[in-house]
Amino acid sequence: MRVESPSPEEIQAQVHKVASSSGFVSSETVRSVFVYLTQQAVEHPGKTVKEYEIATQVLRRNSNFDSRLDSTVRAIASRLRSKLAEYYLHEGLHDPILIELPKGSYALSFSFRETVHAPAAVSAGQAESLEATQTTEQVRAQRSKWPSALLWVLTACLAVACVSEYVAMRRPPKAQVPAPIETFWGDFLRGGDPLMIFPNPTFRGLPETGMKLVEPDDSHADGTIDMLTGTGESMALVAITKRIEQMGHDVTPKRAHLFTWDDANHSNLIFLGGQVQNAAFALLPQLQRFSLKGANAEPFQGQGAVLDSKPASGGQQYYFASKDFNNGNDYAIVALTEGTTPEHRILILAGTNTYGSEGAADFLCNPDLLQGLLSSLGVGPGGRVPPFEALLLVPERGGAPISPRRVLVYKRQPEAANAASDHH
Repeated sequence: MRVESPSPEEIQAQVHKVASSSGFVSSETVRSVFVYLTQQAVEHPGKTVKEYEIATQVLRRNSNFDSRLDSTVRAIASRLRSKLAEYYLHEGLHDPILIELPKGSYALSFSFRETVHAPAAVSAGQAESLEATQTTEQVRAQRSKWPSALLWVLTACLAVACVSEYVAMRRPPKAQVPAPIETFWGDFLRGGDPLMIFPNPTFRGLPETGMKLVEPDDSHADGTIDMLTGTGESMALVAITKRIEQMGHDVTPKRAHLFTWDDANHSNLIFLGGQVQNAAFALLPQLQRFSLKGANAEPFQGQGAVLDSKPASGGQQYYFASKDFNNGNDYAIVALTEGTTPEHRILILAGTNTYGSEGAADFLCNPDLLQGLLSSLGVGPGGRVPPFEALLLVPERGGAPISPRRVLVYKRQPEAANAASDHH
């Protein structure tokens, strides 16, 4: 068994390979932090890297940077972990050196990959785990023979599937959860386990030659791809799944293009992404107050927005997202509506871009933010959450959503009353 650690030269070569991969080249901020942490690990082994050092030396924050008020470094570290995991799932599948960023730390670890062989005698539980591992290795071996372009196309969806499978295999018993989480999610789950509709928008072209998003109302010519899922929606799926499974429930993920309303008659539904990302979103009943404006819809400003159809006197009607995804602001809608049957409900998390959807999931998984929402709706511990629509502001720093917050909350009216109001 190989026990020595990689040499500095081997580490530098592996870091250069990872940093030159597509996932890192497309995110200069994450790449810069990755290179900096590598330099610290090689030149100062065992040294603890502080958030302040990363913020001031890499991200060029002012000397008054306070990590208690600014979570940018933590958000970028989370993104770095995701990109490393994605790299080793695909491009780096057979790389001999593994680079990891342990949670709660800013110190990279470097190790040689080892092949683990099964002992002669194993328990029943070990045999089941070993069988799953062997199956995974067989899939990996087969997948390594596929054309590289196809691997690019399948990256996001495979990542979501693998994470979901891993969580299902390793699911712990129902854990104690904060009271706001118990109130909100416990109420939603009274109707049973949810079906999560995650987006797979349609693109034309290939990753190597350039890809263009196809609007939902455009005709689909030959050569389109509908197997991609945005990073934000993938992260949202994992976060929501984890929370629901903490409540002792299961989540069934389903691609938007495969969703039918026959699926809806027996499940609660969770929709991730807006109408551009999630084709099934267009099939939903129209929300009473908020809706998403596409980037190509009037009023045209080159980016998406949330429309408030019932603004307060003198209030804002359009909430436009920033053009800069790395250091701007996005907006998102979180809505809880009636389902297709009286016992079921529909939960919507839709951002004007992929990071907005992730921010909406972060909001619903944060007990402090949820408590603020429940208080605004007049819901006490264990109470029934009424149908509502909420507008969120989602700041983006370093290509990641941070600190989402409520802008407006609207209690939905009963459908019959709302229809009568619209008629008059």
